[in-house]
Amino acid sequence: ADAGTGGNVCGIGVANSFVLSGSPTVGTGTWTKFSGPGAETFTNANLSTSSVSVDAYGSYVFRWTEVNGTCSSFDDVTVVFWEAPSASVAGANQALCNTSVFTLGATVPVVGAGQWSYVSGAAVTITNTNSATTTVTGLTAGSSVTLRWTVSNGPVCAALTSDVTLTNDVLPVA
Repeated sequence: ADAGTGGNVCGIGVANSFVLSGSPTVGTGTWTKFSGPGAETFTNANLSTSSVSVDAYGSYVFRWTEVNGTCSSFDDVTVVFWEAPSASVAGANQALCNTSVFTLGATVPVVGAGQWSYVSGAAVTITNTNSATTTVTGLTAGSSVTLRWTVSNGPVCAALTSDVTLTNDVLPVA
């Protein structure tokens, strides 16, 4: 038996099904769920290229079993169903007076992980690129920088982004 290759899907349900790629040989083949957190539905469990959908996010192992008389053979394939990342905002733009240290205020994503990146402006140091509330240092007076908070989950779900601008105003001299 040859179950083909697995893969990744963003979402669950019929609209987010995965097309299995088994190769039929001799006898009757059948797809079954070997492991996974939810229930599965095959469009045709006896078709080697059946589509499968699930009702819960997670990693699933599907088994293609072929039976010919008293002989049988099986092969497994893994498919991961990812939840789309949740929206998360980078926080309000900040303008401070004559300070080179800023504390970011992004919301922590409910689903997925966030990461800060540089978009444009003055060079700065992001203390922890994976923390929603990290500090940014090195912004000189009279400069600004735009940073991006990107939230992603899994290799196939689209990432969500939000930008914030930090401005270090020059202290006036009376």
